[in-house]
Amino acid sequence: MSGTGQRFSVSDRTEVYGAGDICGEHTPEATDRCTLDELKEAGNGGVPAIVVVEKGVATRVTEVFTPRTSPPDVGHSTE
Repeated sequence: MSGTGQRFSVSDRTEVYGAGDICGEHTPEATDRCTLDELKEAGNGGVPAIVVVEKGVATRVTEVFTPRTSPPDVGHSTE
């Protein structure tokens, strides 16, 4: 659902791809593979993502690239 916070279940099979806020380089491609721990940490502040759910469990989470208007948080790339 666009514009609202949503909770979902994950498993050790859930694939997570970042575009700079969950993990990885800040790029529109969202091809960097992230860990479930990185997803959980990033999710605390809310990150736009496309989530594919099958039988009640997310199988794939892909961060939606968001252009930055201010400097990134410590630990995130500015490239």
